[in-house]
Amino acid sequence: MMTLKTRGVAILMSLAITGCNANSINANETGTNRLTESNKALTNLQSAKLFANLPANCPTPDAFALAPNGTITLTCPNFADRTKEGILLSLSTMGDVSFLANVPRLSKKTKANPMGIAYDNEGNLYVADSRGPKNGRVLVMSFDGNELVKTEIVASGLNPNGIRYHDGFIYVTQPVMPKLKSDFSVSGIYRFSINQRDAVMTNTYDDEELIFTVETKNPSRKMGLDGLAFGPDDKLYTVSLGDGDIYRLALSEAGKVKDHEIIGKIETDAAIDGIVFDNQDNLFMAG
Repeated sequence: MMTLKTRGVAILMSLAITGCNANSINANETGTNRLTESNKALTNLQSAKLFANLPANCPTPDAFALAPNGTITLTCPNFADRTKEGILLSLSTMGDVSFLANVPRLSKKTKANPMGIAYDNEGNLYVADSRGPKNGRVLVMSFDGNELVKTEIVASGLNPNGIRYHDGFIYVTQPVMPKLKSDFSVSGIYRFSINQRDAVMTNTYDDEELIFTVETKNPSRKMGLDGLAFGPDDKLYTVSLGDGDIYRLALSEAGKVKDHEIIGKIETDAAIDGIVFDNQDNLFMAG
């Protein structure tokens, strides 16, 4: 297993995944070689620069997704200013920002908090509406161009954060599951069919859609699984925000986790949130 060291808490890292396994990655020579290969593959990256200035109605942006028309969709849960609605913005390839839609409220008194988002192959947008285990929802929003046509509830009764679409299913992380009693904080991953509607979760092991759980051992940051992505090997990767463990999950035909392994570890002060693979099979992690 490889341990990746970081400096500071705002980071962007890459880890070459293709062809590696838990036994082929370690903290010494092999791990160093993997990082060297990864760095060579990334020599064409340019220095970071400002891409877009966000408007005042998006004081706290959260997650990106590439829209079918090539633009970028951005969520704004707006935790920093709860008088502002949870909204979606659209960013052009040149960084021009435009309003896309409000995410529908839970009630007249409670606004939505859109976190992770993912498009399916038909252009429907799945949204993790994070409002706590009792009120959180997974939504699907259908658009005609840039006009919102309808919003439906895939599932409620959970507190979703990261979200990915893969082969007709939606995979959702919940960084804290308080109903799962343990000596440590428990987090998990849910799996929903894109055809499910109005499923109600109990936030316990009784939920058939709950396919994986882990405990977070870090007492100073008790948040668990957050970012997730499917790799070039068709396996599901996820990272513990609190412990920094990088998990690789093998799924059965029924969608259950049949095997898992920790393939690397990030220093816990990095607090890894989102992860994504590029087209050269490098795994990028943002903390």
